[in-house]
Amino acid sequence: MSGKTWLLFVFSMILLAFVLFGQLMDRPDQGVSSREWQANRDSGGQTSGTKPESDSKTLKVAVSMSTAEFTALQKINQAYEENHPGADISLQNIPGNEAYSSIKSAAQSGVLPDILLIPNGWVNEFAASGFLSYRTEDFFTGRNQANELEPLVSQMKWNGYIWGIPKDADPYVLVWNKTVLSQKGLDGPPNTPQEFLSSLQLLAGPEENAPMVYIDPEDPYALISLVWALGGDWAGEGSSSPDGKKAAGLDKLLEAVYTPTIKKADKKQEKAQDKLLGKYIFPKRSDPWAALNQGSFAMMIARASDFLNHRSAGIGVSMLPAVRKGESVKAGWLDGRSFCVAAQSDAVTEAFDWIKAVTAEKNQEIFLTEANILPAAAAVLDTQAGKDKNLQEIRQAVKAGRVLQADPFSPQKFTQMRESMRGFYEGRTSAEELAKAVDRIWLRTPGNESGTASGITPGVHGATAPN
Repeated sequence: MSGKTWLLFVFSMILLAFVLFGQLMDRPDQGVSSREWQANRDSGGQTSGTKPESDSKTLKVAVSMSTAEFTALQKINQAYEENHPGADISLQNIPGNEAYSSIKSAAQSGVLPDILLIPNGWVNEFAASGFLSYRTEDFFTGRNQANELEPLVSQMKWNGYIWGIPKDADPYVLVWNKTVLSQKGLDGPPNTPQEFLSSLQLLAGPEENAPMVYIDPEDPYALISLVWALGGDWAGEGSSSPDGKKAAGLDKLLEAVYTPTIKKADKKQEKAQDKLLGKYIFPKRSDPWAALNQGSFAMMIARASDFLNHRSAGIGVSMLPAVRKGESVKAGWLDGRSFCVAAQSDAVTEAFDWIKAVTAEKNQEIFLTEANILPAAAAVLDTQAGKDKNLQEIRQAVKAGRVLQADPFSPQKFTQMRESMRGFYEGRTSAEELAKAVDRIWLRTPGNESGTASGITPGVHGATAPN
């Protein structure tokens, strides 16, 4: 072999060695999917399976928060990192309208962050799908569970485990225009379903063209809360009123409350008017709080957090009219969000440490005072309620809050229910058709295809619907 050929051969071997070495150095770490590695490599990001230069792990947290709440979380997280040398926390704030699809897509692809903050209604579905860590149960070991709000914890129970750690509470409450109620001779808001029905009839004159009580026409939780406030039952909670009369359906309840304010002509026009009932009951408002302040309607069912963000001197707040049986008081829907740990996370211990710090009482106070986010810890709410009359009323709503039985299919049911409500308020369906649609939605689960019990069985407890 000539000297020139030999040099060419040596040069080729050296070049090949460099290529092979570069590929070995540029391969994904073990435990990280090639798809996740490639996506992060292309974007210049770092996956949870790629270790940083230090020995600490990067703990990834995904939330969906308002600007004020996320700013509060960043401040709390900064304090945590300062108190935990080596801690590296990556916070991601997902827009609310993208949260469910984004998180579910990541879960199905196996690339969930270590910690999720999600609505309680999603927890069972994610747990049943195998996306969440069952070890969340360990978090409550030795913890003062008396300080936890039981209805919130109950929403996270599935298959014998607790799958989420409550961060906040958000009950549905009754808010009202103080001037409108006073002009109608009412000293305050109704406390019982009977008083609620009577006050609605008093507030609505035959010439008025605005609803007496407004709810967001695309909020199923508000509709459920309205049914409860009228003394009705939902999802098999009961099927008849105490006086033995047959329970009214959802359509009958709505008509009983709203129909007296609608002028009906002869029978020929009655059917056409029924289709207009939805537009009357659920007129979509771009700014319902401005309308309430202006007296466009007397009362509204809303989240407590929304009230805190829109409060004014002319608007009052209380828990929804409640059903009382002995010492038991049941009012409106109790919503909230919880922290969950991903099943695939390799930093479960670190995740629990961070969640414990973020949900500490002093930090729940920060979320309340800086972002109007109600705490899940009863003690914090009790303390703050002593300083604010409105919070005293909201505290009662939290204590009397209700939820439905945990169900992995709840997200799908509420999505379908929202669509049915939209058809009603747009005038495409009648109240009777809405009632039937809602009933079908709550009956059709994989374990109950035939529907053996009423999905919605509202009845007016102790009150007589007008003819």
